[in-house]
Amino acid sequence: MKDYKLKNYGWVAHRITPEHYVMGGVLAPEVIQPDGDWSAYLPTYEPQFGGDWDSAGCTVWGSENQIEILMKKMFGGDYNYSERYIYNNVKIRQTGTDPQLTYEAERKNGLLPDS
Repeated sequence: MKDYKLKNYGWVAHRITPEHYVMGGVLAPEVIQPDGDWSAYLPTYEPQFGGDWDSAGCTVWGSENQIEILMKKMFGGDYNYSERYIYNNVKIRQTGTDPQLTYEAERKNGLLPDS
């Protein structure tokens, strides 16, 4: 049997408190996808890691995918926001970051189209 070692892929746990904002809570206060199947709204795949590199930006890619999916469901069309903008705004390092910092950067600074 192979000896497996746990690896940190960049996610930093954070304690959720009542003053944290809830993503989508204002835009979609009711259930908008009752069957839970969001596959029709998925954005175009953009890799956050590959062969010999890893951006440590899973919180950025994950949160922007959530926003792009919600926008497509609610308003139609395709959305593609710049990961680099938020990545640099949060100052992510190779160890990754707390998802709350990413969500707060997006909430406070907005998103830019990737174009």
